[in-house]
Amino acid sequence: MRAILTLFCLIGTALSGVAIQPAIGQDGKSPKPEVLDLLLKETPKPDYDAPVPDQISGRVVLHAGRETSGVTGVSVTDGYSVVKTNADGAYVLKPAADAVFVYITRPAGYDVQGHWYKPLSAQVDFDLRAADRDEDEFIFVHVTDTHVSQNLRSLEGLSRFVREVNALKPKPRFVVNSGDLLDLHKALISNPDSGHRDFRNYVGIMNHLAMPHYNVAGDHTDSSYRLTQFPRGDHRCGKPLYWEYLGPHFFSFEYGRIHFVSVDFGYHLGRRQILVKGKNLEYPTNEVQPVHIEWLKQDMARRTPGSFVVTTSEADLGDHCPGFAEIARQNDVRLQLVGDIHVVSHKARSVPYRSGGALAGCWWNAKTEQLCPDLSPQGYLIYRVVGEKLEHFYKGLGQRVAITSHRVGAPLQGRVTFQAHLVQPSPDESLEYSLNGEDWSPMREVGRPFYRAAFQATVDTASLADGLFTFHVRSTSGEVRTREFVVANQRDSSQFKTDAELTFSVGYDTGWTKHKAPTDKVDVLFNGQVTGTLDPNTRKEYSLTIPASRLRSANVLSFRFVQPKDGMSLSSPVLSFKEATFRDPRDTAIRRIRTAHWGQESEDWGGFIAGAAAPPDETPFHRKQNSFCFVLNPTQSPDIHADAEKGLPSGVQVTQYAPKSASFPGCTHIAFSGKTEIVTAGDRLFYRTDSQSPFRESAIKGLKDAHSVVFNPHDRLFYATDTGNHRLITFRDPASSQVQNRLTSLAETKLKRPHDIVFDQSTGWLYSLNPDSTQVFRFKTAGKTADVLDLSRHLGYSRALTVVNGRLYVIGSSIGAVVEVIDFGKQEYKIHNSFEKKKDAPAGSWKSTGLVLNDVDFFQGHWYATSYFCPTYAGHQNYDENKFIRFQTWQDLKEGTWDDLSRFLPSKVVPYYLTPGEGALFIAVFNHEHPGTFDKVYRLTISE
Repeated sequence: MRAILTLFCLIGTALSGVAIQPAIGQDGKSPKPEVLDLLLKETPKPDYDAPVPDQISGRVVLHAGRETSGVTGVSVTDGYSVVKTNADGAYVLKPAADAVFVYITRPAGYDVQGHWYKPLSAQVDFDLRAADRDEDEFIFVHVTDTHVSQNLRSLEGLSRFVREVNALKPKPRFVVNSGDLLDLHKALISNPDSGHRDFRNYVGIMNHLAMPHYNVAGDHTDSSYRLTQFPRGDHRCGKPLYWEYLGPHFFSFEYGRIHFVSVDFGYHLGRRQILVKGKNLEYPTNEVQPVHIEWLKQDMARRTPGSFVVTTSEADLGDHCPGFAEIARQNDVRLQLVGDIHVVSHKARSVPYRSGGALAGCWWNAKTEQLCPDLSPQGYLIYRVVGEKLEHFYKGLGQRVAITSHRVGAPLQGRVTFQAHLVQPSPDESLEYSLNGEDWSPMREVGRPFYRAAFQATVDTASLADGLFTFHVRSTSGEVRTREFVVANQRDSSQFKTDAELTFSVGYDTGWTKHKAPTDKVDVLFNGQVTGTLDPNTRKEYSLTIPASRLRSANVLSFRFVQPKDGMSLSSPVLSFKEATFRDPRDTAIRRIRTAHWGQESEDWGGFIAGAAAPPDETPFHRKQNSFCFVLNPTQSPDIHADAEKGLPSGVQVTQYAPKSASFPGCTHIAFSGKTEIVTAGDRLFYRTDSQSPFRESAIKGLKDAHSVVFNPHDRLFYATDTGNHRLITFRDPASSQVQNRLTSLAETKLKRPHDIVFDQSTGWLYSLNPDSTQVFRFKTAGKTADVLDLSRHLGYSRALTVVNGRLYVIGSSIGAVVEVIDFGKQEYKIHNSFEKKKDAPAGSWKSTGLVLNDVDFFQGHWYATSYFCPTYAGHQNYDENKFIRFQTWQDLKEGTWDDLSRFLPSKVVPYYLTPGEGALFIAVFNHEHPGTFDKVYRLTISE
């Protein structure tokens, strides 16, 4: 878990490639970027009360020094019909009754002086000057889904984007945003004042760009402003606020040989009702209406001869504009720039489209690690145009280094060439790679595409063990990216004695993606061998037995289609092995981000698209993927348990607890009270009241780094440490959002990141602690009768408390010692030190620091202890050794006479708090580097 320590943290997300920034403070957070001051400019606005003139005339004039002349062939429009200027630059336009602006299409080679759109009037002129730069080669930026609101992260993110774009050299010529500029409610229930406020924020920040920006509205940008004047049913409903800040919502401009057209297909016509929380709300009809289809035809037909068309819209116009395929064929439409789905994808259609991810990632949600639903970083596309050729790359917001080959979780075999790039490298700056995060080798520079230096490194995966593998890339200036893959050379023989069960559904139907079954036979390959066959044109669930002899440490599932262009939609494949379930690493990462944003109920939303059929298309809930990996390393498999040959203690069995439940990202503790079970996991609690059901997310919100929870039978309340908010909270029901108490101090001492809380059944005392100052608090219900024990002279950073047989133990994490409290009131205690403690540290490895205790507890005749060991702090040392141990006496701890049980847990995870109960010892574990990967609760039992 990334924020459970007060120490200098270098935090990264290997599965996604999120940066490990060197300038991270003790609280684990990067310095926040400043929000740009709002730069607001006067813009033309519709004259709502003026009658529409019968005719509008005017000229488009070129200014060259003191000379002026008319410009011929410039398109002039009211958004409903299009005319072109004559040889003298003059035009005459008969405006539609619904028109609010008259405006021009910027012609290639010219820049507009003043505004390119103006309110209706009988006489409207426009002024041009010759562009001062050649347009045969240029760069532009495609950003989408900025979702600006009062969320400070959205304002900081948009400000960072503006600064980054302005810093690019050479500067892009313009920026296009393909929709959802704001985050207003689609059903027009947001207050008009909130619309004004958010538009001010958006344009006030975007106006700092050193180049023009062109915007598609999108359904989150429509506002209830002037709803009386433009009610539902009027095709202009929801648009007036956009007009007043940004101008017409259908428009075009030309640059070089490209005619860009902006299309807004959201209309509030009162035809689409959606039931939301018991109320029918009117949502937009997402289809271009005939009046604007006619405008599109005229606009494209009147483009400059020899130019081709690129459209910008929220989504594929093939799905949202009747007759678009024919319009595109007649007018040489070659590409659509789209957004809305918050993923980076390209679809080859009769009119291809490319989705530009999302600057907002998962809607600026702090829990989603600055990622989009497909694990792409928050970011934007940058295009270079040379003549009629377009090339592009996706740039993560705030990132210059990117791994550009092999998706997250891809299977690797033999010699593999990794690719990465560095954006706008400084002189002598290059990239290095590492296979272990410690030893670095230079990558080879192989090219200089626009804005970037491209690098490669070839690795022989035969030198690596099969299983999860993290590839590290860093710039010589210190920016690091990581990505996790699966080495699957499969040279080992089977180590397993139990069959596994592979399950998935074909033709899996969701509200986002149309189901698709294969049209012909499909072979199911498991580790390259046919394991089953899928029926043609059949939607069904499949359950296939995988013989133990076919299982390997790293297993690969793939599909062999008889027809080369066949394909299918499918649910997430699951490999069930004994009591545990295993999923593809990419699937696990996607599910982690999805549930972080949409909640636990979204865990099984969507699935995958395999094969070459199109559609279906990728969405926030469906990813294209043809192979799936299941990693069953011995350290990660519940099938590998104690036996004498491996030197492990006899009778110990460790299995995953509640395998039907999703991962608990940041899992630190599980508590039991009757039938209620609660897991603490970062900013969330998960609970269930039936041991046969999966856990679900608690309704209690506003937590920050919750670490532990305990039930107090005297007031029948749960007490939880709300660590990041420096308080304890109490609640009666995890299904309710109601919090009874918020305690910020005890014994007249402020709580500072309280970590653990325990209850002594024999005395009724509750105990908690401030970890940095090692202040231990004893109190009764709701903080009453509190006193404090100060152990700062003996212990450094301390994470945990334990009560065994009525006696309190304080776990000194950084010094690897345990304080046994003999008499709290008299402040009598004794200290139990650990063997070969090398360094006072809040995290590390056995060989570099000695034990760094997370928790110590007693179960069936042994003490069990966990330590904070992980790759980030272990360096090149073994991060699994002695992270989970057991011993019989305190003298054993002092002498190092213990059993190392670390092999019972997944590799690379941190075992945290221990909970004895229900005839077992429960161990909460999390992955420090990749939150959500094996973040589970494990159950240890002892057999006779």
